[in-house]
Amino acid sequence: MHTDRKLDAFCEDHGELLCHVCHIYNHQKCSHVVLVADKVNSMHLEGDFKKLSDNVDALLDKLIHNKHNFENDMQCLERSNKEAMKEITSLRKEINDKLDKLETNTILKLETLLVNLRKSFKHDVKTCTEYIQNMTIVREDLRKIKDQNETVIFIKYRQNLDQFIKTDACLHDMPTANVKTITFNPD
Repeated sequence: MHTDRKLDAFCEDHGELLCHVCHIYNHQKCSHVVLVADKVNSMHLEGDFKKLSDNVDALLDKLIHNKHNFENDMQCLERSNKEAMKEITSLRKEINDKLDKLETNTILKLETLLVNLRKSFKHDVKTCTEYIQNMTIVREDLRKIKDQNETVIFIKYRQNLDQFIKTDACLHDMPTANVKTITFNPD
């Protein structure tokens, strides 16, 4: 293309603007070379400028519409994201509240179990202490029994035997496999 020459022709075969030198040397064999002025007049007559203007307007309208839709979609996305985040936070709080309640209930049950077991152990210790004292007295009575008369010996023997039988029965009734540890088993 020659920048120092006027472009006054258009080759429709190649879609190029031409100066008269290019037309003579490069486009002599082309069948559709027209003057630019004639081409512009033809475009006006055929309404090409109006069509292009209308098409540009329609394309702009579509672009503006699409842009507006994308902006609305983005706002909708942001709103839905905020809602999802609120739901996640709410669910997390609900889970934490339930876990706190579960922890509180579990600790309460554990403390209640400990109080009951402690009470049971104390009762068993007290009972054993009483029977130890009774059996210590029985043992002392049996050592001293030799120096008594036969009636007293028999009465003491019967009393000590009754105390022994009662203590032995109570010992057998006591739990032998007391709980010695407390373990937590999550389920």
